[in-house]
Amino acid sequence: MTPRPTRYSRRRYRPRRSRPRYTGLFFGTSPKHYALHAFTVFLGGKVFANPDWTALGRPVLSRFVRQKHPDGFWGEQSPTTLTAVALYWEHPHDPAAFEGLRRSAQLHADFTYPNGQPAELLNDRNRHWFVSPWAHFAFSHFPHGRSLAARSIPTDLTLETLGRLAQNLLYWHPGPSAPSAPRPLQIPISRQQSGDWTVILSALTGRTPEASPWFLDRQSHTSVYHARLGLIVNGAPAKRQPELATFPDPIALDGQANPGQVSLAYPGFTASVKVAVHHNIALTFALRPLGPTPPAAVRVALQLQLYPGETLETASGRSVLLGP
Repeated sequence: MTPRPTRYSRRRYRPRRSRPRYTGLFFGTSPKHYALHAFTVFLGGKVFANPDWTALGRPVLSRFVRQKHPDGFWGEQSPTTLTAVALYWEHPHDPAAFEGLRRSAQLHADFTYPNGQPAELLNDRNRHWFVSPWAHFAFSHFPHGRSLAARSIPTDLTLETLGRLAQNLLYWHPGPSAPSAPRPLQIPISRQQSGDWTVILSALTGRTPEASPWFLDRQSHTSVYHARLGLIVNGAPAKRQPELATFPDPIALDGQANPGQVSLAYPGFTASVKVAVHHNIALTFALRPLGPTPPAAVRVALQLQLYPGETLETASGRSVLLGP
């Protein structure tokens, strides 16, 4: 008996195919979920020779690959959405999908730390990320992508991780590896690297709707990573935690990034961060009043990445052993 599309498929896909943008705020769900569901229906149609299923999933995937951001992501910076796009390329070989893979591989290569952990400043859904097993085969089309996959080996071998590694092996494209050559981006992000040091400055702005439990507020703008010591200054976003904001007002109104510097505009003042990376790191913060009502108090806050077992020394000379 030929399988039929489920009521779930009809209810989920058909009303959402014509949404103005393929983003979470237009979907009411995450783009990555919608992309993976669409590919499952599309591939199910091929496996079971059911053209109705294929016709149900194809328009969604085709529109996904054509609505990519020029910097190489879809709706949110997620390797899960990238997996759906990469799988779509493997089957109908849509040229728009391949161009998306090229841009996404470059974005991930530029903003993944040497230990394979994606830079937390680009993540608008999670404060902390991990070495992901998702979509390594999507990188394998390109020399810099294979180099990225080689340093992104997860250590937590759960059943899901093993399944994703098997998927990577199934669709892997062998070839030479090479380091990436960073390219300019449209999103306001600056990355500086020298030796073991990596510093990322972000001028991404925006407060997410209070009704959404899934997205975080972009209020941190500096991340410092060392190849041996790991993450030192954490640039992860937060939600309703103004004490973690880099500058006094949690959410900037506008931002601009240049090589080694970001500038931000807030109600009543402007702020900038400059970085110089050599054998050590020099960060320079500048805040300037703007308009008739500048803030009475000014501060700069950095989120230090703390690890259990380390000793923290306070300004008063007290030592604290950090527990789990």
